[in-house]
Amino acid sequence: MTTNLKETTVSRDALKFEIKQRKKAEKELENLAFTDSLTGLPNRDAYNIRAHHEVERAKRYEQNLVLAVCDIDNFKSFNDTYGHQTGDRVLKLVAKAVSQRLRSVDFIARYGGEEFVVLLPETKMEDAFALMDDIRETIANAPLRFKDEPVQLTLSTGLAAHQADETLQSLFALADKAL
Repeated sequence: MTTNLKETTVSRDALKFEIKQRKKAEKELENLAFTDSLTGLPNRDAYNIRAHHEVERAKRYEQNLVLAVCDIDNFKSFNDTYGHQTGDRVLKLVAKAVSQRLRSVDFIARYGGEEFVVLLPETKMEDAFALMDDIRETIANAPLRFKDEPVQLTLSTGLAAHQADETLQSLFALADKAL
């Protein structure tokens, strides 16, 4: 009898360990699936999930929601002039600069290429505009150099405030048009 009890305990412990390992692997895979590998920000898929959630929440509770589309100006020519490694540094710099100025309830994702999207729940348009203008100014004053020469970096942003019956697609289109 004692042997069976020991075997059962060992089997349970082994199963618990295996379950723990699988959950850890699943979490790592989920992180890889929803994270931009270059910037470490959430990616477009993560944005789509979060944005749908935020739009539904704004509708349900009749709260403010502002969506900002951000684009690094002339990024293609920047990459062509300074190289892709410098372009990667710029993407990381922008991701960090924007992220550091957001509240914990806000959300930023790399949408693709040199575009980022920011969701600002419970935020009035004038407050969102002031925040994004501060971010734009921070980016413009960022100490970026290439071969000991200063490089000017600018960011354009389009903002749109969610209206009661608006879809995520129409909200994004408005912000993109404002860009």
